[in-house]
Amino acid sequence: MSGHGGGSKGLGTRLIQALALAITFGLLFVATRIAPEVEGPLDSAYTQWNTHSLPLPPVGNEPAPSDNGAHDNIRDIPQMHEQIQMFFHPDGRAVNTCGGPCDYPPQ
Repeated sequence: MSGHGGGSKGLGTRLIQALALAITFGLLFVATRIAPEVEGPLDSAYTQWNTHSLPLPPVGNEPAPSDNGAHDNIRDIPQMHEQIQMFFHPDGRAVNTCGGPCDYPPQ
């Protein structure tokens, strides 16, 4: 689960759904702006990435006026590729490859 962007739900609704799912599955939060960083590596985790894509989706539960590219932009983040490579092997673990909250490009 990552990023934010277009779709049929506003940023607030999508974020609440993602967080609710992570909590339901008992996942720990790694370096997000809304939850304290948890020391890793972890067996599994919820990570949140901010691509600073504009325009931001509407705050309410309404469709975004256009696709801001957030879901495509996240595929170009080197730290995301590194995190995936570290996780998807037999002894893989969730590691924070950002050195803090995952802001890309760094602000």
